[in-house]
Amino acid sequence: MENDLLRPLISQQGKVVIALAKIFLNHKPGEKIERYHDYARRFQVGTGTVQAALKYLQDVDAINLSTKGHLGTFIDAIDYPQLCALAGQDIIVGGMPLPYSRRYEGLASGINKAFSHANLGINLLFCRGSLNRIKTLMQGRYDFIVLSKYACDSARAMGWKIKGIFELGIETYVGQHTIFLRDQNKQSIENGMKIGIDPDSIDQINLCKEVTKDLKVEFVEISYMNLASALLDKQIDATIWNSDDFATSDSSFKIIPLKKNQITQNLDNTVAVIAVQEDHQSLIHTFQSTIDVDLILDIQRKVMNKEMLPVY
Repeated sequence: MENDLLRPLISQQGKVVIALAKIFLNHKPGEKIERYHDYARRFQVGTGTVQAALKYLQDVDAINLSTKGHLGTFIDAIDYPQLCALAGQDIIVGGMPLPYSRRYEGLASGINKAFSHANLGINLLFCRGSLNRIKTLMQGRYDFIVLSKYACDSARAMGWKIKGIFELGIETYVGQHTIFLRDQNKQSIENGMKIGIDPDSIDQINLCKEVTKDLKVEFVEISYMNLASALLDKQIDATIWNSDDFATSDSSFKIIPLKKNQITQNLDNTVAVIAVQEDHQSLIHTFQSTIDVDLILDIQRKVMNKEMLPVY
């Protein structure tokens, strides 16, 4: 983020370089740019200053332009990481779930490696609950977030202006979802049971409501970190969570894997999505042109298989 305190110290040409870098982050190769005097009018500078700024951007290989006579000037190539640095956006802030499972540790490690490989600075932060991450993204405190495809699609249906850029595939976000019953003699969720739901998890709330839609149950709001202890303390009778990061031993409760025909979500709640604000075109262009999704998946697989230590 550009430091406003330094703006008076930046030369006129430097200010135009920064402004143009921000503009070109919203463009793609092959697109036509504005006329020099249009930029000059917008920035209230002379055309010579604009020409010098464009020459600088080309000299440092941030962009490559070509003039096609009366048709105008077009972008031949863009180095998005270089433009990000020039625009003062060289550190990109991301938000993802707390890395309490090896799957999340692998995902965080893969994202960190992919950004490093793309020469993009990253500050990866951890935030509990998809709804909290969505709100923080829309407040501008995150540049991107990681959530499930189901949560992303549900948020868009609710009116949140977010856009999934990358879908990483089945079971890249979580593994199989499972019903956990306090009473090991029970075979399913029954009428009258108290069901633990995490109010910050779109996936888990909707899963619980869908599985129990034909039953008369009571929903009890509890953070996912306390679901296991709530079961043990008899505050709730059942909950639904993914089995690979439920903080308890399998022998403590009756465990029943959810079947595909029990939920309309199918496997969308297991698919990791990297999402941004839908109008953040500069970030969308940058990610799509630089981030290696296969590298993310390869690192995640290696961490999950204990072939490498997590680094994030």
